[in-house]
Amino acid sequence: MNINATIFVQAINFFIAYLLFRFIFLKPVYSEIQQEKEYLASLTSSVQKNEQGLLEKKNENLKQWNGMRAYFVRYKPEIIDRRSIFYESLPQISIRTLSEEEQKELVETISHDLAKRMKARL
Repeated sequence: MNINATIFVQAINFFIAYLLFRFIFLKPVYSEIQQEKEYLASLTSSVQKNEQGLLEKKNENLKQWNGMRAYFVRYKPEIIDRRSIFYESLPQISIRTLSEEEQKELVETISHDLAKRMKARL
């Protein structure tokens, strides 16, 4: 087998190219990718913290809302009906029922008075 010096030179050349590629190109790209992953992780944790804070605030607002609702249900004013005010201001009238004798007597008195007035006009 014939090994030339050019094969060794090519191998050394390839090794130098690999080291240059690894340290000049891959290392900065890899560090950028890592920084981006860390940034996305921090954003994700920030979003989760904000969502948790919003959920706590929503629960607090709901508790306040329910407390206010209970307060207003307990201390709501009475609704005043206009008719009840009107009827309360009127004097109470009691209607007395007449017995049959009183009804007959009243009918006779009225009919007698009407007959007198009719005769007086004629």
